[in-house]
Amino acid sequence: MSEIVNQSLQKIAKGTGIIFTGTIIGMLLGFIGRIILIRYITQTEYGIYCLALVIISIFVTISTLGVQEGSTRYIAYFRGRRIKACLRASRRKWKIIEKFIYVVYTTDKIGDGL
Repeated sequence: MSEIVNQSLQKIAKGTGIIFTGTIIGMLLGFIGRIILIRYITQTEYGIYCLALVIISIFVTISTLGVQEGSTRYIAYFRGRRIKACLRASRRKWKIIEKFIYVVYTTDKIGDGL
């Protein structure tokens, strides 16, 4: 029993380390990218750039409706219970929901003339 727990903890620690490293690298690259961007544009242009990023982030959050977080939870739940059929069905449902949201969102934007 304790060997299974140790293996699980090692997997968790390894995954956490990879995610932490990736997050730090991503933040560092974003910071460097902004410094480079600031060098070549004015304050007004940078303000518009930041505003555009905020608006895009809001629309992405609304359009996905938490599908990524929900699918992560259910995949982990079904794997823990070893329910393969439910796992496949859950994946299919989330993919269909994501495609539907994407089609509705893009169709609405194309209809409005972007």
